[in-house]
Amino acid sequence: MQGPLCTVCEESNESESKSSSCEGKAVGFMYSSAGKDSVLVTAWGSGLLQVDALADEIQPRWNIGVPSRLNVDSHGQINNVAMICDSNSQDPLALRSHRPSSTGSNVKSNIEAVWMGHSPPLLRLAIVDLALPKTPNDNSLSLFADPLVPERFYCAHGGGLDMVTLHFLPFSYPEMSSTPPSVHPVLTTGNSETSSPFLSGFVTIADAYGHVQLAGITCLGECFVVEMKGWKEPAPLQLDLESKIVKDVEPPATGMISKELIAGPDPPILPSSSSLKSLTPDSIEGKSTLHHYIKVFHEYYVEYGHKVFIELKEHADYLKTEMEDKQKRLEAVKKSLISVEAKDGDINKRIDRAFKVYELLEKRIDSFKMLPAANKKPLTQAEQEFKSQLDRFADVELDALRSSIAALSARMKRFAQQSTGSAASTGMVPWQAQRAGRSHISESQMSLLKSSLEKLSLLNEENSLKLRLIDHELKNQER
Repeated sequence: MQGPLCTVCEESNESESKSSSCEGKAVGFMYSSAGKDSVLVTAWGSGLLQVDALADEIQPRWNIGVPSRLNVDSHGQINNVAMICDSNSQDPLALRSHRPSSTGSNVKSNIEAVWMGHSPPLLRLAIVDLALPKTPNDNSLSLFADPLVPERFYCAHGGGLDMVTLHFLPFSYPEMSSTPPSVHPVLTTGNSETSSPFLSGFVTIADAYGHVQLAGITCLGECFVVEMKGWKEPAPLQLDLESKIVKDVEPPATGMISKELIAGPDPPILPSSSSLKSLTPDSIEGKSTLHHYIKVFHEYYVEYGHKVFIELKEHADYLKTEMEDKQKRLEAVKKSLISVEAKDGDINKRIDRAFKVYELLEKRIDSFKMLPAANKKPLTQAEQEFKSQLDRFADVELDALRSSIAALSARMKRFAQQSTGSAASTGMVPWQAQRAGRSHISESQMSLLKSSLEKLSLLNEENSLKLRLIDHELKNQER
């Protein structure tokens, strides 16, 4: 196994330019598999993070029969990983470099051999500058991967703890532009001049709710836990590593008086002594006992009274604000009640008016039901044919029938007048006068005329009946 990896990646003509970009020595290394990319992060003592990715979409492939060179702990977690460059047994140049020496074993020769093959294909993603102070000795940096977000890792150094997020992965997100990584301070110690790490131990935990928790122990033995839920670049937490005494941090005022003050002071436990009655105030033992009881009274009651006074004094403004807020809310509720009461009468009036309109509509519907055409049914086929015949009679035949009847009536009147005039002049019955005058009308013609008149009278009656039916139907149709 050859290393370091950055030296393997450098070409002969660019070694000076690349080595000058990362000063110092490599103090940390981390491998992360993010999607289709294999990300390699190298921490340098100058405070720089070199982020590279394998310039191939596939993961590292080992030669057949050669085990992976990995450092695995008892839990199966990978502590150290590196690119393995094994020789090919069919390559004569590699066989020459791995030829065993006469004084050592084959294993020793493989360890000391120089890799003469191709360099692992790496793609430089970014160089992250943590802006650490320049120190004579190289800074100590530690890298930790995020268990849930593979594009995110943490770097612990003397100035605190930083979170680095990669925004560009060449094979996982090829459509995204090449955006530089973002660095956010999670913890700051306020003592960035030292190069020694401030953490004795650090671990990243993925809880059951899908959030990451950072747990660490400082060099002074202080433990801290940071929850990375909904991280949106908040202000970094301040850790004072100079303080030797751990002070209780008072919780912020919640606006309510604490339950301890409401419960009252705990009564002191005094030792039962039967010799107190025999003591005098002027004696040394009496003065000592009296001083002791005064001290106990001061600790349990005077200090409690002072705490109550301070608490009430601090909560005076809060209580005043709360009372004003409650008063404003009460006034708003009263105004709302007054407006509701004022609108209640209008709503009742509108409801009564709506009921009256509803009753009026019901009455109108009942009156509409009593109309003649309300229960009118559709005509059958026979009725429709009869109606069409009536319409045809009304349009054409009715006028012709009326004209025929008028002509026949005029002819009958004229014939009656002629026969009456001739009979009066001769003094005979009309039919006798006709016979005496040798009228040209014979008996057969007279009988034919009578039959014709009877037929005309019958036809007239039928037509009159049809006229009545037609008038009746027309009136019904008009209704």
